Amino acid sequence: RGDEAFDLQSFDEDDMVLLPAMTLEGVQANLRNRFAKQKIYTFTGGILLSVNPYEVIAGLYDKDLSVRYHGQSLGNCPPHIFAIADCAYTRLLDSQQDQSIIISGESGAGKTEATKLVLRYLTGRSAKQSVVEQMIIQSNPLLEAFGNAQTVRNYNSSRFGKYLELYLSGDGSVLSARITEYMLEKSRIVRQDEGERNYHVFYQLVRASSEEEEEHMGIPKGATFSMLRDSSERWDVPRDTREYDNVLNAMKYLGFSRDERMDIIATVAAVLHLGNVEFRAEEGKHGDDEAEVIISDTVTHAARLLHVEVAALCAALTA
Repeated sequence: RGDEAFDLQSFDEDDMVLLPAMTLEGVQANLRNRFAKQKIYTFTGGILLSVNPYEVIAGLYDKDLSVRYHGQSLGNCPPHIFAIADCAYTRLLDSQQDQSIIISGESGAGKTEATKLVLRYLTGRSAKQSVVEQMIIQSNPLLEAFGNAQTVRNYNSSRFGKYLELYLSGDGSVLSARITEYMLEKSRIVRQDEGERNYHVFYQLVRASSEEEEEHMGIPKGATFSMLRDSSERWDVPRDTREYDNVLNAMKYLGFSRDERMDIIATVAAVLHLGNVEFRAEEGKHGDDEAEVIISDTVTHAARLLHVEVAALCAALTA
């Protein structure tokens, strides 16, 4: 029977395999009706669909709620990302076989937040809490600072793929984790589309660094950089400042020494300075024009931060 035989406005199924009309219109109606009731999660068998509400829904991720999903089979509790996380956790322990959770969707669909929620649930579900769980969670501010950026659809869009492996003991305790990043959108560093920003870390450094860092990096207050110029009207100083503090705290928690933290920050600053390097055409040995670096403070800052000689840097830039 066609959709006209059903009242689409009445559709509100937790699991869409139970829909009387498994058609595009029926699926859309079910998701739309549930979304209007702040039910953003819906099952399709063992697949969880989520619709990003772009707002905080009170109580949706409370600890008391997460406990309800402990040891529950899919379908015993309302659709939720905790249900998927617990299913993987329980099957891992029961079968002693690897389990995978694939989180996919278009930009702005909520993949980054979904990943953090799964991690939070799994580390909280662990039989024994340890420093490992906190280290896994603390890695998020770093990954987001260096790999996320504002797009026209999403302030905190991940511009890279991430493969995260969690290793658990036989009793369900988290032992360790490994994160593999891939497909970073490198072109964003030098150019952003209208209405978008470069990676968060650049804005954090320019607007939230300490006086000591500013002096060391050659980034005084009010400094401008070509890599950020096209997105200068999209500064979010309070947020950038807060998140920069989170990044520094994460580095400390993960065991980065002060020298290592300064080296990372210096490398970020050097990239900004390199974006301001200017060139001029000079006649070469064979009469052809050759590029020559115009020596300026930005070049000397970049060379110093990268621990190379100015001449070596200039040669590399024009090679």
